[in-house]
Amino acid sequence: AIIVGTAGCSTDKTFTIDVEKKPVISFDPNTEGNTSRICIGQAITIKAITDQETNMNWTSKDNLSSPVFSTNSSQFTLTPTAARGLENPYKFEVAAKSKTGKQCESKEIYQIVVFDKATNRIVGDSAKCVESTLTLESEGTFKSYSWTEVGASGTVLSSAKTLSIKITEDKSFALAITNDNGCESHDTFKVKAVPVPKFNLIPDEKCEGLAATTRV
Repeated sequence: AIIVGTAGCSTDKTFTIDVEKKPVISFDPNTEGNTSRICIGQAITIKAITDQETNMNWTSKDNLSSPVFSTNSSQFTLTPTAARGLENPYKFEVAAKSKTGKQCESKEIYQIVVFDKATNRIVGDSAKCVESTLTLESEGTFKSYSWTEVGASGTVLSSAKTLSIKITEDKSFALAITNDNGCESHDTFKVKAVPVPKFNLIPDEKCEGLAATTRV
């Protein structure tokens, strides 16, 4: 810099300015738009990562009482109990301050969209005759279906909306579904196998020429 005095005299003076870089914040999970999409009841852990040593603190932009944020923690875990759509997601802000020098600070927002659980219910006959065919059906329409027998090996019996199977004994069936948002739901259904009645025909003795009848 050139410094000019009142008499017009000048002198040169060199100044050194140290420019410190602000922390660069990224996230795990690393999602598009710093936004995660989960289902009600599903836990998610968000971790902030910086390119230098920092002190970090999280805050809720919605003034939530949960989760409780630990001081100087890079991460937190949320298990939501209420849905929040794309138009009104949960918002959390992390502030990262450098541990050295001028302690420059950066802030970033992370958003969490929470979808409702799918409503899954099995409908069908709860009792069927032995050796007859049972048909069960999911009450809703979903992206995927997985029918299994409760207590069996876990082999998938059907990946369709309906399950048709021959009944030989009392059994319970489970249905796991996934909706378009990736949320899962489960339901079980118990079926009683009803024995087929057994009977013998006993003919009545009749005189010749009279109509014969039978009794059970």
